[in-house]
Amino acid sequence: MSNCLAIDINAVNGRVVRGVFDKNKMSLEMVHEFETGIEKSQDRYRWDVDKLFSAICEGLKKSTTKGVHSIGIDTWGVDFVLLDENGDKLEQPVSYRDDRTKGMMEKYFAIMPRKDLYAKTGIQCLEFNTLFQFMALIKEKSPLLDKAKSFLMIPDFLAYQLTGKQYNEFSNVSTTQMMNAFDKKWDKDIISALGVNGKILKKIVKPGDKIGLLTSDLAKQTGLPKVPVHAVASHDTASAVAATPAYGKNWVYICSGNWSLMGIESDSPI
Repeated sequence: MSNCLAIDINAVNGRVVRGVFDKNKMSLEMVHEFETGIEKSQDRYRWDVDKLFSAICEGLKKSTTKGVHSIGIDTWGVDFVLLDENGDKLEQPVSYRDDRTKGMMEKYFAIMPRKDLYAKTGIQCLEFNTLFQFMALIKEKSPLLDKAKSFLMIPDFLAYQLTGKQYNEFSNVSTTQMMNAFDKKWDKDIISALGVNGKILKKIVKPGDKIGLLTSDLAKQTGLPKVPVHAVASHDTASAVAATPAYGKNWVYICSGNWSLMGIESDSPI
């Protein structure tokens, strides 16, 4: 019997869901639900990741009665947290819905043409992509760029708070427009053209990799044992597509949420 917790967070709400697999079938149980949403702070629309983490901890506390074997987290893509040398966040992360990235695509295309960027990443050029969020920080000469020692995407950061381990998960990294679609690594040319310190970017891990254990403090706080936390397809759309009940090669998914997306699964970039 496998008893796992899925922490699934989108731009409107979040939930902690227990999945139980008895070797024959999967059953799901809602454990905890909470609201997310952006807030205006310091002239930017931001995510309150402290509130998100508190809601996650509340869900973990409600999960103690039936045991937990593993925890995984997914959220939306592109947004990130910057940490200082002590591992503390420098500020609440800015939302992709903020307008700071207006005009940033064109500024980057002056350094690397759009067609070259697309050929490397296979990612649709959208002004809220992580690459252009960094371009906005550079344009405004943000002091965060000098202070930052670590870059974590939203689910990476929440998992870091659970475990104390820092990593960047593959599916969410793919939304940054800074990963090479062919070798599946951070693209040095893209990052060099951007002018950001590549050392802040962490090792890319794959879904299924064990990240670490729930910290002793959190185990005590929630009443859980030191449960392992695993990387999942932490971009919520990637998790949705992975869960599509389709087999073979000849099928298409349609994912309708905040966005409507169509696509296929492919072993290699097209």
